Amino acid sequence: MNRLSAAFGRLFNALAIAAALILLGMVVIVTADIVLRNTIGSGLVWANEVSEYSLYLMTLLTAPWLLRRGQHVRLDIILTLVPRAPPG
Repeated sequence: MNRLSAAFGRLFNALAIAAALILLGMVVIVTADIVLRNTIGSGLVWANEVSEYSLYLMTLLTAPWLLRRGQHVRLDIILTLVPRAPPG
């Protein structure tokens, strides 16, 4: 079970790194769009749409990582409905 938990930990860390790289790419694209619009008058027409999809994707990628660390909202409805196992 510890090996499976460690594997999931590595997977969630990889997803969080992917989200960070997407954020970096989004910052570069939005900055390039602003610079191009202010210098040559025409920017990247797809930059807004890409940044919207990037925000959605980053949310999906980082949620498991944050839940594992206990830093995200979680719903414990099932846990409250299931009785605790008897000790021993």
